[in-house]
Amino acid sequence: RSAAMQWLLLKLDKVLGEDISITHQLPEFQQLLRQLDGLDEIFNLYLGSDAPLLLPLRRRLARMIQRAEQVEKEPVKVVERVKQAAVQLFSSDSHIDNEKDAQRTLSVQENSVRSLCRWWLKQKTTDSRAFRLGRSQTWYAVDSLPERNSEKITPLRRLPADKLNNYQERFEQGLYADLIVDIEASLAGSPFWFDGQRMVWNCLKALGGEAAMREVEAQFALLLKRIPDLVELRFHDGVPFADAETLQWIATYILPAEAYVGTAYGSESQHDASERNSLYHDALPVLQTKGLKAAVQLVNDHLNGVEGGRERFFCKLCIARLCIDAHKYELAKVQLEYLDQELQSASLPAWEPTIVLDVSRLLYSCYERMALNDKAAARKEVIYQRLCHHDLERFIDG
Repeated sequence: RSAAMQWLLLKLDKVLGEDISITHQLPEFQQLLRQLDGLDEIFNLYLGSDAPLLLPLRRRLARMIQRAEQVEKEPVKVVERVKQAAVQLFSSDSHIDNEKDAQRTLSVQENSVRSLCRWWLKQKTTDSRAFRLGRSQTWYAVDSLPERNSEKITPLRRLPADKLNNYQERFEQGLYADLIVDIEASLAGSPFWFDGQRMVWNCLKALGGEAAMREVEAQFALLLKRIPDLVELRFHDGVPFADAETLQWIATYILPAEAYVGTAYGSESQHDASERNSLYHDALPVLQTKGLKAAVQLVNDHLNGVEGGRERFFCKLCIARLCIDAHKYELAKVQLEYLDQELQSASLPAWEPTIVLDVSRLLYSCYERMALNDKAAARKEVIYQRLCHHDLERFIDG
């Protein structure tokens, strides 16, 4: 009997992980604590010195409950909501004959998806399914930029300041699991609050949810590749959709410039590649805080002290990458076309294939994001054929 109880305790200890949301299932965990107290009394009465030690597990659970009680939340009826979501999601009785039926069915499905994702998160906060399905629903209808003025200010309102402060305080306290559940609910109603995407990602990182982190990255990248100028817009009060820290996160993890170049530096020494990238990474924070002009000036200051042709080439390539990060694709295109001509005229493709591939990928990404005239369209086709020859996997994967 004692061995069986030890097995049960090991199971309980494994279940009470840091990625379990306590706040949103508080009554259930409070009942579990009372049951542990009762078990402890029974064990001591009948097993004496052979009784399994419940005190460490009980203390751990009590601390988790105490932390959860500090945040006031509405009670959640888990089983009922899951049953409702399942019935609505998989019911085949709905018949759509007109636009009104379609909108009504869509509304039902959206509510069901929210309930299902919320339940998944309460069972395991790092469940990647919740992040995949939730973001697909939130962003599926976003196919263009929202209404905005010349200063890129939209009529959209951001979350209340007190709620943002509450989220930040709880993040600093390490209440990651419960915080994710609440932030995800806020993101469903505020799809352009990109700082919230970063906060969720950081919570998942703290919990070790690698698969869920990758899902957040992948879904966010799909949105920004479809509508890249979203990150430049602002809420009605002038606050940006993405602050400087979030822009840095996007540039590093969501749409890094290296994503365009892949393994282009494969044949170069790690020292050369890291030295060249260090200039770009030095300029990137300047771009995000002071703008493109200041970032380009930083690179030009470095360029003025460089004598070697190779080093000067990579300084100019760095400027083109910064233009892409600033969504100035026309400027980047001009820079990259010049660099590409320089490479071709110097007969470098045979000797520097990785550098040529780097420039070609970046240039093609610019063409993809721009409205092209006949001349540019013909140029894009040339680059496309070159990439198909040297980098066919890129287009197969696409």
